[in-house]
Amino acid sequence: MPAFSPQPLRDLTESLQWKPGATTLSGRAANLVVNDALHELDIAFTDYMGAPPVPSLLTYAKHASRTVGSQLARLEAVMRFLRYLDFNALADIRRDAMRRETVRGQARIMLLELARNPFRFYRTLSVLRHAIQWGNLQAYQSLVPAFSTFLEAETAGADGTVALRRAGYGEPPLDPQSLVLRAFQMYRAARELGDEVEDDNGADQRNPDRLRRLDLRRSIAFNATLTLSLHEQMLFQASECYEDAMVQRVVGKLTRSLVIEDPVDTMYLLPDGGNWAQFTDRMGLTEVDPPGDVRLIDPAGVPRCYRLQDNRAAGTIYDYLSSRFLDSEAAAGIAAAPLPLPAYDDGEGRALDRLLQSYRRVRGEYRP
Repeated sequence: MPAFSPQPLRDLTESLQWKPGATTLSGRAANLVVNDALHELDIAFTDYMGAPPVPSLLTYAKHASRTVGSQLARLEAVMRFLRYLDFNALADIRRDAMRRETVRGQARIMLLELARNPFRFYRTLSVLRHAIQWGNLQAYQSLVPAFSTFLEAETAGADGTVALRRAGYGEPPLDPQSLVLRAFQMYRAARELGDEVEDDNGADQRNPDRLRRLDLRRSIAFNATLTLSLHEQMLFQASECYEDAMVQRVVGKLTRSLVIEDPVDTMYLLPDGGNWAQFTDRMGLTEVDPPGDVRLIDPAGVPRCYRLQDNRAAGTIYDYLSSRFLDSEAAAGIAAAPLPLPAYDDGEGRALDRLLQSYRRVRGEYRP
C-alpha cells in the first residue's frame, strides 16, 4: 500500500467550553471533525490489513462517535431553547421525537428531570453535555495518534509496534497497562497471516487449511479490537465523564433508550437493564476474584479482575464488537461513513431576537 501521511490532530478542546450564543466550536461541530478523522483512518487501516477486510476498533468507534454526536446535537438544541427561547430548535427536536421512539424515550426522561428540579435542569444538561463531549475527545485524542503512528511506520517498511514503543506506548502515561501496544501487536500478526493466505493464490478458495487460517486471522483481529476497547473504555472512568455522580444517575435512567445507529442496524444498549455509565455493565464484564479473563488496573490504581458475562448480555460493547461488521458485512461497514448527524436549527437566539425587535418597533427604536 502507498505511504501513509497522517493528518494533524486538531485541538478541539474549545468545544468543552461551548455555551448557547458562544462563538466557540459546538460539540456537534467538533463531532463532525472526529467522525471524519476516524473514517479516514479506518479506510487506510483496512487497506493495510488486506483482504478480506476485517474491522478494527476504528470501524466501531466512528459509528459510536456519530451516535454521541446526535446526543450532543439534541442537548445543545435544548440548551439553546432554555437560554434564548429558540423555538426553532425545539420544534426540530419535537419532529425528531415524533419519528423515533428512542428520542421520545429520552425526551420523557429529561422531562422528568425537569420536573424533579427545574432550577437545576439547565446545569444538569450542561454537565451531561460536557461529560459526553469530554469522552468523545478522549477517544479522538487516543485513537488517532496511535493508529497514525503505527500506519506511518508500517507503510514506510518499518515495524509499527517499535514506532509505538518509541512514542511512549506500552508504559504510562499513554498506555499504562500496555493494552494499546498488545492490540497493535495482534493487528500486525493478523496482517501477516493475511499476507500468507493472499500469497497462496493458486489454492482452492474452499481449502480447509485456507479457511482455518482466515478464521484465525479474523479471531486475532477481533481480540486486538476487544483489547483496545478495554483501554478506551477505561479512559472514560474519570470525574470528567462517567465517574461524575450526576452523570451516572442520569445516564442510568437514559440507558434503556440509548442506541448505536450504524449502516447495519440499530442496536439498543443494555435493553435488559444496566447503567451505561458503569464500566462492567457497558463492557459486558463481571468483576471476580483472580485470575479471571481480564486483569485491569482501574483509574484509582486498584488491580481488578473480570470475566465475560456467561449470558453475553445484549447491548454491551462486547455484543456490539462481536455482532457487527463481521464476515460479509465487514466491507460495507468499513466503507460506509458514519450516518449524518441530526441538524437541529442553530439560529441561536432567533426567537428572542424577534421579541426584542417587536418591542423596539413599538417604542419606535427599531433599527434593522
